Amino acid sequence: MLRYLLICILLSCCLAIFGCAYHRTSPSKESVFSGARSKVSAVARLTTNEAVRIAVETAAKSGKYLDKYEVPQALYSSTQRQWMILFEGKEPTPGNHFSVEVDDATGCTQLYPGL
Repeated sequence: MLRYLLICILLSCCLAIFGCAYHRTSPSKESVFSGARSKVSAVARLTTNEAVRIAVETAAKSGKYLDKYEVPQALYSSTQRQWMILFEGKEPTPGNHFSVEVDDATGCTQLYPGL
């Protein structure tokens, strides 16, 4: 019984020491164009505001009614040097979302409809 108690105390101490050594940080979110959220891990040529503005223009030209969507979320991939702007519909129905990919170097876009 004493052996079991000592093992439990030792494990608890190890978890307290080593478990707290790993500090998970929440992703940074900054308020940008119309309140869009962003996760940028590396230096990009376009700012978050510029990438979102380009995506909004592309979506509007494609006939999307942006008032039916939540505030867009901007993600940047430093390996692909591309922005992905995500638009989630306000109504939770299948396929009520889309994304716009923005090339960081050229500003060229590709719209991906929800499935």
